[in-house]
Amino acid sequence: MSLATLRIGGESEQAVRDEAQRLEALLQLAKNQAVLQGRELALNILENGYGFMILDDDKWVSLEGDEVLRHRDVPDEIELHLLIDGEAVDLSKQQDPKDRSLVLIMSSGEITPFVLTMESEVDQGLRYEVRADAYGQIEVSRA
Repeated sequence: MSLATLRIGGESEQAVRDEAQRLEALLQLAKNQAVLQGRELALNILENGYGFMILDDDKWVSLEGDEVLRHRDVPDEIELHLLIDGEAVDLSKQQDPKDRSLVLIMSSGEITPFVLTMESEVDQGLRYEVRADAYGQIEVSRA
């Protein structure tokens, strides 16, 4: 006779932590690329994921063909909440270019200050934050 134990909480925490750490690493990479290549980038956070954009002829366009900075969906059990410069962003409006709020990643290394909370829908109260300040410092912490 064998017993199987399911640890939803541990798996849920790992999933949220992994997503937060992945975004932190991608932001660091995007910041380095922006500085080294002298180009302006942006992070567009949606209800169910995020993607990077580039400024092309005064218009923000998705980074197509970049395997690393491509659009990524977050697992369904993770809910996203975004503050940019201390203001809550309605992520349901992020698809519309007129209403979209972007996190700018400047060629100077500066980043629009933001806090992205990744919250588990499975484990109440389990949250990780990805935050950046105007000087380009990026960090992840459990909230």
